[in-house]
Amino acid sequence: MSWKSYLFIDPKWKRFFECHNEDPIQAILNIDSRECITRGGGNEVSRLSITSAGGTEKSLFLKKYFTSTRSKRWKGFFRGTFLGRSKVRKEFKNLLLLRSLGLNTPDPVAWGEQRKGGWLLNSFLITSEIPKGTGLDFYLTSVLPRMSLKTAAKARSTLLKNLAETTAEMHRNGFEHHDFYWRNILLSDQDVTRFFLIDSPKGKSWPQWIMKRRFISDLATLDSPAPTVFRKTERMRFYLNYRNIKKLTSLDKKIIKRILSLSNQQRDRQIHRLPKLAPSER
Repeated sequence: MSWKSYLFIDPKWKRFFECHNEDPIQAILNIDSRECITRGGGNEVSRLSITSAGGTEKSLFLKKYFTSTRSKRWKGFFRGTFLGRSKVRKEFKNLLLLRSLGLNTPDPVAWGEQRKGGWLLNSFLITSEIPKGTGLDFYLTSVLPRMSLKTAAKARSTLLKNLAETTAEMHRNGFEHHDFYWRNILLSDQDVTRFFLIDSPKGKSWPQWIMKRRFISDLATLDSPAPTVFRKTERMRFYLNYRNIKKLTSLDKKIIKRILSLSNQQRDRQIHRLPKLAPSER
């Protein structure tokens, strides 16, 4: 833990922040050239444009967490607001870990904490922008429905196969995302062969003997809104690809039963959070 305000910038990105010398943390928090994407629940995500001293311009994403009230600070006392690591520290570390495992994530650029008397007031994480990034939730609910039946069928099959392989690779390396929602998986330029993983502050690495039990949570999270888009046969095909098997064993049937039990518990909430098509797009 840190008792003082702290700023870390990846060395290859430092030239973009050279102008913020007096109070770099406050300067980053107050950058004017930003567009708010989402705000709520104590955090804000913005797209920002930043230019290096040499005139090179880059688009980045700034995620800010606010712990401005006393109740929030006490609630997170052991989770980074006073003791322990903050969300931005954990997420930055997890992005680096996922990249080291060969998985795609936005480039982690910087993270910072603004503290007073050891208490966390504000914190932020900066990542690179995914070119033409699209959330998997938006792609499945707003892009696929506008495709022809033949094109959509091919896209669905390719997407499920590659998503299963990406998920399996993550779990083979002992990483549990723990927030593996569709909205936390991005596509670049609607390419269904590559996925970028984001928002992983709760993610953890486990030894394989523990991971053999923990992977079910991620699969249940992925499956919770799936009935709105995919048929049962497609969801089964995803599982078979994930396990790299042709037929289910008795163990697989028990695993699927546990996955469905967990996914059913969160299904209504996750379906409610899916992007909605405008009437003119239906």
